Amino acid sequence: MKNMFLKYSLVILTLIATIGCNQNEEKQFFKEPVSRLNVKIDQITVDSFFLEKNTSSYVGFLQISNDQLFFIDQKFCKVFQFDTTGRYIDNYLKTGKGPGEINTGEIATACFTKELGVFIGKSYDVHVFTKNWAKVNNFLMDWQTEHSRGEMLKNYQPDMPGLYNPVYYKFILRKHNDNVFFPIQSQHPEFNFVESRDYYKSARVLAKLNLKTGKVIDLLGRFSPVYGKFNNIGQFSLVNFDIGPNGDFYLSYEADSVIYQYDADFNIKKAFGFKGKEIEQGYKEILNRQDFQHNYKKQRETKGYYTWIEYIAQRDLLFRSYQKSGTKANDGLQIYKKNTLIGDVEIPKGMRVLGYIEPYFYSSADIDEMGEKIKVYRFKLPL
Repeated sequence: MKNMFLKYSLVILTLIATIGCNQNEEKQFFKEPVSRLNVKIDQITVDSFFLEKNTSSYVGFLQISNDQLFFIDQKFCKVFQFDTTGRYIDNYLKTGKGPGEINTGEIATACFTKELGVFIGKSYDVHVFTKNWAKVNNFLMDWQTEHSRGEMLKNYQPDMPGLYNPVYYKFILRKHNDNVFFPIQSQHPEFNFVESRDYYKSARVLAKLNLKTGKVIDLLGRFSPVYGKFNNIGQFSLVNFDIGPNGDFYLSYEADSVIYQYDADFNIKKAFGFKGKEIEQGYKEILNRQDFQHNYKKQRETKGYYTWIEYIAQRDLLFRSYQKSGTKANDGLQIYKKNTLIGDVEIPKGMRVLGYIEPYFYSSADIDEMGEKIKVYRFKLPL
């Protein structure tokens, strides 16, 4: 009887310790939202134009930098430059190992600053160029893995870098100082976003890569407390984020209406946000990998979730887009000033704010690969 009592006492103490640990982590990374409502914008007029035709593969994405538009061609590994009306200016890079060339099979993601362009391929390869397209560096990411695959399979710990890999199907890349940041996921058989509920309690969500050393020097963040309310909603487990000029992080989770703001050292500063208009979030809980594969596409096509976040420093505005549901004709766009919602408007499907070139906010490209057309959205704000 004494041994039985001791056994149950240990179990209870372990549960208490685990709960306490989880609560402490939530306090460290999250706080109760404080949001204000002062809606001044109830609609916007979205204009659009097409980029001038070029020799692109029409597989890629748009970037805004130095008051110019750049289309990154992922297949041809080229960068096409356009002015703010879509007129073709020039193109840069090509596949190769020489100056002004990039030796990757395909560009997975990229980010531009006023000084540098950073490109990442699909094999952990990183390529850094100056604004004049001179090669600065190229290297393979060093994840500083200290544990063997066998060790990680047998006894994983959530802070092991070797557990994670970039989220290639939504490879957001942001630069601050000498580092770039991107979302990560684990594919460990017992610790993954599909089958493990514990994953949403302790998994890291962002990696910090130093461009000078080539090393992944930190794993940051956790999943928001919203995910703990479900058995598993891995179909909406992607993290959207942006970084301001002062190093502040803005994180938005697909299933959470709250936006979390952190300082450059990833200490929580603010939490704020309102639920999007008409957003349909009746999510199905996923029980296993087969269930995930069967429901993933249907859930993302029919349900609502938050799709993008972008901080525009020139206007001190934060934009967050969301899909209302796959059956709605339009998406939604929220506009925040500090922690105050000043607008929640309808936008075309798939539109995401990318940057600002006075007087317009420019948004993501709508690409017609077969028709060889790239449509760009833009709009003004009455502020």
